[in-house]
Amino acid sequence: MPAAELAAAGVRVEILDGMVVVNHPGFYGHGLLTDRIGELLKARISSGLAVNWAGVGVYERDEPGATYQVPDIVVSRRPTGERLIGAVVEVVVEVVSPANRRLADYEHAVIAREGRPGRGVNPHRPS
Repeated sequence: MPAAELAAAGVRVEILDGMVVVNHPGFYGHGLLTDRIGELLKARISSGLAVNWAGVGVYERDEPGATYQVPDIVVSRRPTGERLIGAVVEVVVEVVSPANRRLADYEHAVIAREGRPGRGVNPHRPS
């Protein structure tokens, strides 16, 4: 099934380097933590920035077929088009679920897309 059809069916997907990655819905605790972090960030961001934790895609570029990811929380400047492009993103938060702990670099996936400095934090693994 093509990525667009999966997304239309309500399945959360990301396209990474041309591969469709299907993510199961987060568990209740994942949602609570995402909401709490989103609210904390929203209360502390500077003007001109927005916090979104509704599952918005972050695209590499504003073109059909562009690689995108769907982080849990995004702090960004306002995009110039319909798509949120990585170049306007200031902060990305990915709440790593127990199912993804087995992937050693999962928490760095979004940071690495733009080649920006950043640090992933996995509370289940010592820093």
